[in-house]
Amino acid sequence: MAKIKFTLDTRKKSKSSTTGLYPIVLRVFHKKPRFIYLNYQTSPEGWDSSKMKLKKSILANKDLDIDTINNDIYDKIHLAQMVIRDIGDAIDQTNVDNLVQLIKVSWESKNSSSLKQRIVNGITLAEWGGELIRRKEMFNKPSSARWYKDSINAFLKFNNGDDLLLDDIDVTFLKNFQAYRESIGNSKNSISAYMRAVRAIYNGAI
Repeated sequence: MAKIKFTLDTRKKSKSSTTGLYPIVLRVFHKKPRFIYLNYQTSPEGWDSSKMKLKKSILANKDLDIDTINNDIYDKIHLAQMVIRDIGDAIDQTNVDNLVQLIKVSWESKNSSSLKQRIVNGITLAEWGGELIRRKEMFNKPSSARWYKDSINAFLKFNNGDDLLLDDIDVTFLKNFQAYRESIGNSKNSISAYMRAVRAIYNGAI
């Protein structure tokens, strides 16, 4: 099982020659270790290793926005954990470099705004669903990928072939979708499967 933890890279070669400080990194261990470097530095005294955050009232941190940085660190560890959870049992079929890449992608998706804000601003069912499908295919989970594809296609067909914002999928939309699928003869189990897939896609985006 993969393990992740934010830590201070206090190796001699990592010490900044100009500031004398060390970089904060996400240590990803999956059969072997890899580091993902953040753009933050501090001293050993300025880093709380047990809580994985910067300390206040430390000289090395006096010019930093501690609360903002700590919030960013918290968000990044949460996103990394979400990636590992999404991969599930397929984690044994990948390597640490692929895992690092997926974590970086999840961070980039959050760049300058929260994932929730991205939904409000325009992320769509096909866009985010396509990302999850690629992950499932990458980790050799074709049945899950097909489930997502079929469900997305069913919703797009109901929406006259057009993609739709995740934020537009509300209770009314789902009830109308259910009524439509029932009218064309779909079983309750089939409709439920479509609903579960779209709920998983939406929750994954959140």
